[in-house]
Amino acid sequence: MLVMPERYYPDYLENTGEQNRRTVRAPVKKKRNPRIYVFGLVLLCFALGLYYTSLSATITRQGYELKKIQGEIDTIHTENERLSFLMARLNSLEKVEETAIEAYGMSKPEDEDIIFLSIADPGSEAGAVGEDAQPKQGDEGPSGLENILTFSNLHKWVKGLF
Repeated sequence: MLVMPERYYPDYLENTGEQNRRTVRAPVKKKRNPRIYVFGLVLLCFALGLYYTSLSATITRQGYELKKIQGEIDTIHTENERLSFLMARLNSLEKVEETAIEAYGMSKPEDEDIIFLSIADPGSEAGAVGEDAQPKQGDEGPSGLENILTFSNLHKWVKGLF
């Protein structure tokens, strides 16, 4: 069998049914010390100031790094322009000729050293060195298309040798 336990009600007397004359008080709120609030506020302001300072220092450091990298880029662009100018100057035909003459001991060819190739008949033995390759008496040098020495003509001539 189940039995419900008796409950004790302190406000009422069990035997008499009269109400206990206990006074009920309103809950008392503890006064908190205002120093704690001030200390918390000061601590919060200090933390925010520290965060702002570190953020400003990071931004300043990155700004210095950016300026440094931009300076390096400008230096590289200047060097690139200087090298482009130097390359153009060294690749000029006058400079190549001057270097060939001075450094390698080359000289300009004489008229008798120049060989003209005839390309009038591509199937023949083109490029035979000798009297056939010299310009004819009426020619004053390479005036016609048949006497122009080009890479493709030179290639055909070398290919005809083998």
